[in-house]
Amino acid sequence: MTEKKKKSEAAVAEKKENLPLTQLLLDCPKDKYRLVSLAIRWAQEVKKRDQSTEAPVEVVNKSLKEILSDQVKLDDIEKLPPVPKTEKKPDLIPLTPKPEDKPEEAPKKGE
Repeated sequence: MTEKKKKSEAAVAEKKENLPLTQLLLDCPKDKYRLVSLAIRWAQEVKKRDQSTEAPVEVVNKSLKEILSDQVKLDDIEKLPPVPKTEKKPDLIPLTPKPEDKPEEAPKKGE
């Protein structure tokens, strides 16, 4: 590559990093459905990489910004192995009260 082309690509990448996320999304020529699924996968990597305790929305926004500013390529994200699923026990809320939770009934008259 010529030196001019390298400088222009670097200038474009720097310009993209400074744009707000909404503008990057509006100007995105990539398939947005594919972008969404890969951005969520990349957000999982970013969270693991940065040991992030940020809200999930913030991590997804950060990952979208990295993808749209060409810091990471979609093909590289597709090559990542799937995230292992953690098994969580669901928080079960009983639909019927337990017998010990029922209030005592007053004795009926005539008994």
